[in-house]
Amino acid sequence: MTIEQHAPLDQDDEGGAAQLEKFVQLLTNSQSHLRAYLVAALGNYDDALEVLQRTNMVLWRNARKFRAGAEFMPWAIALARYEIMSFYRDRQRDRHVFTEEVAMLMLQTAAAQSPDLAERQVALRLCVAKLNGASQEMLKLRYEAQSSIAQMATQLQRTEDSIKSALLRIRKLLAECINKRLQAESAG
Repeated sequence: MTIEQHAPLDQDDEGGAAQLEKFVQLLTNSQSHLRAYLVAALGNYDDALEVLQRTNMVLWRNARKFRAGAEFMPWAIALARYEIMSFYRDRQRDRHVFTEEVAMLMLQTAAAQSPDLAERQVALRLCVAKLNGASQEMLKLRYEAQSSIAQMATQLQRTEDSIKSALLRIRKLLAECINKRLQAESAG
């Protein structure tokens, strides 16, 4: 696969500008699905973000090769798969990296689960938005700020046990909400 060093589409004519706009729209709309696929394939959010950036660069550089009217996601995931394998090769010296066989198994599992992951991600966002402000704040502290239970207890002036209990209740509420949304979508 050759990587071109210039703009992906001819922007000088109206057709080229329209193609560029459509490609950018497809690339933008694919981000959550690609991220979900990469997280499932790599098993690590930070690694997935790194590979997502690499994949976006490769997609952009190969935009001329994308056929208008073709399905974007299968093409994007095929290129992402190459980037995942490249990532594993680059990290092969690290003894904590998966073997190629395990990596391929993770890729297969991710491919089977990625549509479900994207749907779950959307459902999660909607369910989090329904939580009260205090619950949303706890989630932000725990998962965005990556605060420990002890740090949260200090910051919120609560006991560690009460923080653990509250997070457990929030996770249960979210799981129920997500499952209800997904069941409603699959039924209707």
